[in-house]
Amino acid sequence: MRASALGATRIAALGLGLGLVLALGACAGLPKAAAPVDAASAASEAANNAAAADGYELGKPRVYAPSEIRDYQGTRLAPASAYPDLGIDGTKVVDVGGWRLEVTGLVARPLGLAYPEVLALPQAQKLVTLHCVEGWAETSLWSGPALDELLETAGPLPGATTVVFEAADGYSTSLPLTLVRDLHLILGARINGIELPPARGFPLRLVAESRYGYKWIKWLTRIRLTDDPGYRGTWEALGYSIDGEVGGVRRDPLPPPTDPKVR
Repeated sequence: MRASALGATRIAALGLGLGLVLALGACAGLPKAAAPVDAASAASEAANNAAAADGYELGKPRVYAPSEIRDYQGTRLAPASAYPDLGIDGTKVVDVGGWRLEVTGLVARPLGLAYPEVLALPQAQKLVTLHCVEGWAETSLWSGPALDELLETAGPLPGATTVVFEAADGYSTSLPLTLVRDLHLILGARINGIELPPARGFPLRLVAESRYGYKWIKWLTRIRLTDDPGYRGTWEALGYSIDGEVGGVRRDPLPPPTDPKVR
């Protein structure tokens, strides 16, 4: 079923779940529905993206975009430009005109959401630290669709145990479905109040709190539910932990190359 067939009833059903996110304290200052883009706001977004486009370099000053939030609840936020440009094939520039976020696999109602439909979903906002296996960490304010609400709309089937995430550049990773639900993870569409720049994963990246950076997949295009808890994504196939928990075991023993679970 494509997103255009969601209809008012299912969007309303998504909204009912928003109270759960609020009650658990996972959100603060939910973003308003996207307003029509005028020339001034488009120019502002362009300026924000230009300021945030370049990733961190040793000795380079930390530069904030013009509209970027710098402080939140007593925490100094890392600007979008503080994050290194890391990708398996450079920065992907995604044309949202033809982009869809697909939710497939072991679900009762497969989805295909256009960008405006994604932004119309229940939104959440979290202060989250990204920890890299290389040893650095940065904290920013992330906001976007509530992932558990999106998955409930698709209707996970009883056998689903694992959520596989796939990106426009071919990158993939996974997380247990129970973890996604327990942590009320979000899909980041904005960072520090500005639209996610291409180098940071526009239109969506997974905000995988409490997991290392290789779980924070950028340029997200597909979410697939499976019954395979041993799924190994791009980094996991190289030996990095499937769990990816910050402070936990960083590398797993690799299965034999002929193991069908190596992808």
